[in-house]
Amino acid sequence: MITGPNGNSIFLPAAGILQDFDEQPNVGVYSVYWSNSLNKDEPCFAGNLDTYKDNHYVGKRIYRFSGLSVRAVIRQE
Repeated sequence: MITGPNGNSIFLPAAGILQDFDEQPNVGVYSVYWSNSLNKDEPCFAGNLDTYKDNHYVGKRIYRFSGLSVRAVIRQE
């Protein structure tokens, strides 16, 4: 569960990450979700939200071909 500064929360399951087909995806412990931004300096990388246990990180250095989860969001205006 991630809670934003406005108090709204979203549940993001720890779906794991698949970067190498020989390794386990760490389902239940680790997850990385795509953001909507590319790394402008290195377009082979994209932005992401990285979660491990109770820690959350925002980054821009995950290869775009990695098997990351997607959380669809509808913006209501």
